[in-house]
Amino acid sequence: MEPRKVLTENMGGEVDFFFSEYVFNFIRRDIEREIALARAGNNASNFLAALGLLCYTDMLGGFISGSWEHGRSRGNFDVFFDALGDEYVAFRKAIEPQNPYSVYRCGMVHEYAVKEPCRIAMLKVKATCGVWKDAEGRYQFCVEKYFEDFMVAAWALYDRLMATPSVAMPKR
Repeated sequence: MEPRKVLTENMGGEVDFFFSEYVFNFIRRDIEREIALARAGNNASNFLAALGLLCYTDMLGGFISGSWEHGRSRGNFDVFFDALGDEYVAFRKAIEPQNPYSVYRCGMVHEYAVKEPCRIAMLKVKATCGVWKDAEGRYQFCVEKYFEDFMVAAWALYDRLMATPSVAMPKR
């Protein structure tokens, strides 16, 4: 994935810095490094990469809702998860009453395990979405595909925020 030049001159200072340093630098490089390790046939941190992406989904949703305040995690997660694309929206609706926030994100964050049987793969083979249920009803998570969709959505969010005259960091 080619990095884009982040414009920092006279644009939403703190938000621009956050995206430049955290999203397009630390987060992108960390996940890309793990994917590169897997492509080279080395052990890669599939679970930690998936966990990170799910937490980052929650975090970037705060830029859409405007808040990182206590009690906003589910809403923040859902709004950015849906921004990953139509297949993510369809997946979320297809597994109701369960939801990706609870099954994947909360399971990994609070129990260090997905709440349902799940396979976490680093590399995509034919994945058209980073999350799905297989024919046996087992949950799946593909780090590489989720990351690709995550970065597209992150850049779209960044562009939208930078076009907003009064862009600000989410409330804490």
